[in-house]
This record gives sequence, structure tokens and C-alpha cells, in this order.
Amino acid sequence: MKVCVVGAGAIGTFIGTHLARTGCEVAVLARGATAAALRAHGFRLRQDGAVLQAPVRVAERADALGPQALVVVAVKSPALPGVAEAVGALLGPETMVLPAMNGVPWWFFHGLGGPHEGAPVRAVDPEGRVAASIPVRHVIGCVVHATCSVEEPGLVRHGFGRGLIIGEPSGGVSDRVTALGGRLSTAGFETTVTKRVQADVWYKLWGSARGARRLGPGIAAPAPGRARLRARARIPSLDSCWRPAGAKFLIWSSLMASKFPHPLRVEPGRPPTFSTKHQAYDFLADYQARGATVRPCVRPGAGGWSGFWGWSWPSDRLAA
Repeated sequence: MKVCVVGAGAIGTFIGTHLARTGCEVAVLARGATAAALRAHGFRLRQDGAVLQAPVRVAERADALGPQALVVVAVKSPALPGVAEAVGALLGPETMVLPAMNGVPWWFFHGLGGPHEGAPVRAVDPEGRVAASIPVRHVIGCVVHATCSVEEPGLVRHGFGRGLIIGEPSGGVSDRVTALGGRLSTAGFETTVTKRVQADVWYKLWGSARGARRLGPGIAAPAPGRARLRARARIPSLDSCWRPAGAKFLIWSSLMASKFPHPLRVEPGRPPTFSTKHQAYDFLADYQARGATVRPCVRPGAGGWSGFWGWSWPSDRLAA
């Protein structure tokens, strides 16, 4: 199976390494220090106390690789319009595109039905370049439940979680998704094929937002990590952002989430909690090495979100 990874960062290397080690012919689009490291060493993934290595072909231009069977897109959302044309050059008639990315994707409303069926997500694809380069018929929706971080160019550390949820944007279970799920499971991922992947995309976003809003003043998260998140957001306090906006998002997204069938537990007097076993959000992974103790909950869904990361928060309320 010919696979190209676009975005050889943390998640791209994580997925690419395991696919290459189980018989796939994997290539990456990369430049600069990352391309040099991959040419010299191949994929390198620090996992379970060992460094896994796998061969990879490195190219700086998509036209040097030609059509692929699978294209894994693992860039940050703001970078997607810049690589969309390159992804388009990798497509053949039967190519599958697996966007291993966070956030609401450009294809979210395709196949969802209702009055917004097929609506573009302008915040993600403001000029329509992504939709034009990557037709939705090629897309297999994907939600990643794993934490990985880049130690140096070409070397990635796996934290915890191996969950991949995949599904057709149009819903149902197709032969190609079933086959891809089997391939990913063979590569060592805990793969779930879902009939409504938009629900899983939304629940991860909702869960990430619930976790992120707690990293404000007075929260017992490690100081280096808290400062890093504040610096990225360019605001004096994440809490000052989440109080007016985050609370509204959480309430609204909770209502929207109720439209999707999903293993969600609601108990009187308590906020909703997930009963799914995949409970990992990689927005925290990039500073595990800076003093954070990050671990999965022993009994996901049983105790709400407090203590999930191994830290303590002042409350587990839906909105402050």
C-alpha cells in the first residue's frame, strides 16, 4: 500500500512509523531539518522505552511521488490551505485522504444532512482552496486519540493512547473504510470504524475545550505549561478568554452534541461525562516533558473530568 504523510510532525510520524513497519510503502513531504533527519535516519519514534525506526522516502514536491493509495494529512489547521494543492497532486481515482487533525474540518457538513448540508467551513477554508484541491469523495474522517511530541526534527516521543476513529463523512460503513480500519489495526492502532464520524470530531473538540478552560489562574497545572499556553494564546490569562466565550461554547456545543448518538452519560447534578475509553487530547502533549504529569483516567466516565490529567482543579462545573 502506497502511503504519503503530509506533515511529518508528531502525529504524522506516529502514524507513518507504524504503517511503514507493517509493510506499507511510506513517503513523506518534508523540507529543511525534518527532511534531512528523515533522509539520514528514517522514521524514529520513541515508544515504550525503545526507539522504533522505519524506512521512509522523502520528497519536497508532491509531483515526485505520484498518486497514492492513502494520504495522511497531519498538519496544523492553519497550515492546511498551504499544503492542499500538494495533497491534490497525490490523488488518484481511488486515493483515500485521512486528515489526522484537530478541530472542525472543512468537510464537516458534507453528508451531515439538514439545512446546512454541504456548507463550507469558512473559518477553516476561507477561500475554498482546500475543498477545491481535496474533493470530499476522497476523504475518510479521522479522530486521533493519542499524545505525541517532537523531541527534535525527525524524532517523536509517543506519550499514551493509540486510538483512531475513522468513518465516511456521508455516514454508514463502506468497504474502503472497513479495509482501512483493518490495515490500521494491523499496524497497532486501536481502530474504531464509526457510522457518524462528525459526532466523534465534535466530541473531541468539546472535550478539549472543557479541559483547556481549566488552565487559568489558580489552576494546579505545572507553571511552565500554563505559561506556554498563555503565551501561545497571546492573552494575559486563558481564564479571561474562557469565562465570556468558553462557557457559551461549552453550553452550545453540549446542546449540539445531544443531536448525535454517542456513549455520553448524564447524571443529575453532574456535568456530562464520556463512557468511551479513548480519553486523550494532544493539545497538552507538547509540554509533557516540561514538568507535567499526564496520564489517562483509570475509570473514564466514572468520575467526571477532575483529576483526569493527574492534576487537580477547583471544580468540575460546566461553566464558571
